[in-house]
Amino acid sequence: RSFCVVFFLCHVLKQKNTLSAGSRPGLWRRVQGVFPMEYHDRLHAIREDTVQAVLSTAYWLFLEHGIEDVSLADVARTAKIAPTSLYRYFGNKRNLVMQCGVLFWRQAMLKLDPTHSVPGYDKKSGYEQALALLRVFIRAYEEYPSHLRFLRDFDLFLERSHAAPAELTAYDEALSAWKTLAGNALHKGWADGSIRRDLDFELFYYSITHALLVLAQRLASQPCLVDSDLREPPRRQLEMLVALAGAYMTPNASSA
Repeated sequence: RSFCVVFFLCHVLKQKNTLSAGSRPGLWRRVQGVFPMEYHDRLHAIREDTVQAVLSTAYWLFLEHGIEDVSLADVARTAKIAPTSLYRYFGNKRNLVMQCGVLFWRQAMLKLDPTHSVPGYDKKSGYEQALALLRVFIRAYEEYPSHLRFLRDFDLFLERSHAAPAELTAYDEALSAWKTLAGNALHKGWADGSIRRDLDFELFYYSITHALLVLAQRLASQPCLVDSDLREPPRRQLEMLVALAGAYMTPNASSA
């Protein structure tokens, strides 16, 4: 019954512009008064469902074919919506790609968050928690290489399209969840004595995560850029970086 009401109201909404002011001036006002909250809530929910479905479709197309090789027409056709609706929801390809970037990090948090995937994470020392967070990059390389390739394409696309920092606010917020986890591990390590007190968190976090991410992306490239990339097993290369970061965090490490 609710669906019928919504369908009726949608039909009336389409006919709104055909109702002249002199014909039946009170009709549109009376229609707006019929379950106004239910009507607007359902329209909003339908729109959000459509946007999320299109985002998911675009994301998987980008994963399979690469961002540059997928057009908005490809997305609209695969998602089975009109191109005009796609433009109304996202405006342009750059905005669609940026929202897919936000989706990437939200999905990564759901799939890779060690607070849920590592047994006994809460009982581990701060040092052990920090190592578990760094090892996420190894797992991402082994289990989700296509997602790492998407992230590489994402960075290149935004660089070529000259995206402004202000346009990446939502993307940066999605990234901040990982930094929060790392900060929690660091403070726990300071409290339990497992992490050196003089560690510069900002410098350490960005240096190590950038190094691990770039290496994981390079190793996930298909085909590899150069033969020497695989001269040593990829996992061992990533583990070496994690081990170096772990050694730097210990209380007896030199501050030099």
